[in-house]
Amino acid sequence: AVSPATELALRVATYTYAEPARRALRVVISAGAGRGTEGVGAWLGFVLVHAAGVIAATATVESRSGQYAFSCVVPEGRYTLRAAAIDAMGLQGSVERVFAARLAGTTEMRLGDLMLAPVPASAAAPLSPIVDRATGDALVAYVEFQAPAAARPEVRVTIARGPSDPPLLTAAAAVSSRDDGWATARVTIPIGEIPPGEYLARAEINVAGGSAGGVSRPFTILAR
Repeated sequence: AVSPATELALRVATYTYAEPARRALRVVISAGAGRGTEGVGAWLGFVLVHAAGVIAATATVESRSGQYAFSCVVPEGRYTLRAAAIDAMGLQGSVERVFAARLAGTTEMRLGDLMLAPVPASAAAPLSPIVDRATGDALVAYVEFQAPAAARPEVRVTIARGPSDPPLLTAAAAVSSRDDGWATARVTIPIGEIPPGEYLARAEINVAGGSAGGVSRPFTILAR
């Protein structure tokens, strides 16, 4: 076995969503090289391998910020993500993550992962999800879920220290329904007044006055 290279810090995260038209899943992969609040310019490479040994996706990019995110469409299943990075000084880092590409929820209410991302430069710009660390004064929370148009779902996002702690912040998300029976919810959360530390973001979907499900994601607010 090859040991991971650790000269250059490298972190990865995965987010899974439905791809109804293709009866498959869309996996978003986010990576960041470097330590602290600033990334470091590096070449990044990725290989996504299905449990059956089939390569499902590859990517290579030169990133000046050390941050990169991309997506691929894959069947449901268990995958191994292998990522590697090398900077201009020749320092190398690598990481391997095993995860299951599947949706959360139940057969009545299927849910994609809760995405956390920096506020984009414009409303039309795509979201570039964080790996696990947040900086700045605001963060975008985004989730996709199965919701018939007649359901009139409501979504609220909370930030708390942990799953059993009271919310430090609660925000109602704007919900947009799609023609394929799915909906998206998005809200910008102010985090500038929240002290640095580890937190849990959670999106709760409510239908007809009752909870239909929710998804959570831990993250860390770095010192500013």
